[in-house]
Amino acid sequence: MVNLFYQVGYSGLAIILLALIAIFMAIRGIVLAYLVAKQGFAPHSVLSGIIAKITAQEQNAQDASERELVINTLMQVQLKGIYSSLYFLKLCAAIGPLLGLLGTVLGMIDVFSNLSQRAMPDANMLAGGIWEALLTTVMGLTLAIPALIIHFYLLINLRSFRNKITLILCHHSELVPELTKK
Repeated sequence: MVNLFYQVGYSGLAIILLALIAIFMAIRGIVLAYLVAKQGFAPHSVLSGIIAKITAQEQNAQDASERELVINTLMQVQLKGIYSSLYFLKLCAAIGPLLGLLGTVLGMIDVFSNLSQRAMPDANMLAGGIWEALLTTVMGLTLAIPALIIHFYLLINLRSFRNKITLILCHHSELVPELTKK
């Protein structure tokens, strides 16, 4: 572990920690999205529960923009596990390259510090700083790219759920009583 710290520095350790949490959140989000999709609109499912709550509130004669707000709000509440995974992965996609860049800058500072302190700098010491710079850059991008891909996968699933709910509420109102049976 000590050798790893000397190779990647503080920013590399932050990337590793963030990547471990991102792996957990990605698996969590994918599994939850799969379970919601598998349930579909079966009785007692999350999506049919959202439809039931919306139809109960429709007695207040909502227009289309109010309905979309209610759908989005109910989805945020009912599917909070997927949304929290989505937001964390977006954060990882943004922060990963920045932490990699920070590691690059710290590695290059180490290289130039060694150059300025010695008349004849040791090539091994210079290579260590350059190694840290390159390694943390790769680590940051390796975190960001899969996080962004999974973020968009979850986003597409959530949009699909919302579109299906909207379609059922707007165009297939005769199906709503069947879906909301308890």
